[in-house]
Amino acid sequence: MNSFKLYKLFKLYKLYKLYKLYKLYKLYKLYKLYKLYKLYKLILSLSSGKHIIKEIEGVRCTVLDTGISEERMNFLKKLMEHNGFTVKADKEPKKDETLPDTYIIGVTSISFNPVIAIYDRQLRNQNGDIVTPAYWNQKTEESRGWYWKAVSS
Repeated sequence: MNSFKLYKLFKLYKLYKLYKLYKLYKLYKLYKLYKLYKLYKLILSLSSGKHIIKEIEGVRCTVLDTGISEERMNFLKKLMEHNGFTVKADKEPKKDETLPDTYIIGVTSISFNPVIAIYDRQLRNQNGDIVTPAYWNQKTEESRGWYWKAVSS
């Protein structure tokens, strides 16, 4: 083999190695994005600071949560009524008859923002404890601790 062919083979080998490194980097980035997505799904409604207003039962309301089960709707309704808010809830229209019923829930106070209320520690549960994000998301029954401390599921 002459030196020119060796040089070309070496160049091709380097390109192949760079390509493999690039693919590994892309896989690593996808893995990181997947982890961030899982974290986002864990936090759910508190991850978005959006202040959504919709009409529920003919009244303009600040939306607390959408697409939730009846059990979660009752939990949020009791919690918000305990904190002095007027709560409105309604069934969401089904896209398919085989799907379970989902609900939308909101409070009539247009200036209320659930993210600010929870992280500013303004809400209390029935025991008088401060509502934490883990309690709001029903990850734990007790409402103690700080929001930056993780709760294992």
